[in-house]
Amino acid sequence: MTKWIAFLKKQNLTDDVIKRSRMKIDSEGRINLSEEFITNAGIKDTALFAGIGQSFRIWEPNNFYEREKDSLLHLKNNGIPKLKLGNLTDQK
Repeated sequence: MTKWIAFLKKQNLTDDVIKRSRMKIDSEGRINLSEEFITNAGIKDTALFAGIGQSFRIWEPNNFYEREKDSLLHLKNNGIPKLKLGNLTDQK
């Protein structure tokens, strides 16, 4: 199994943890991360927040940069995926 596949599987696990847990916000507006989330995300002492629009993800910084590097390499090797709209039976 490639490092990329292993990472994606771990990321899906982390997504499941987020969906199961309720993030608590304290009186200062800070997000309190559960121990389960911190463990599954691999966060030690620093977290990275990456987002677009109205959502964000919390990453262990090295995992984020590794994912970004792998994503850029995938784009370089395979190009940007084409978006196909319409009925799937119409596509050839």
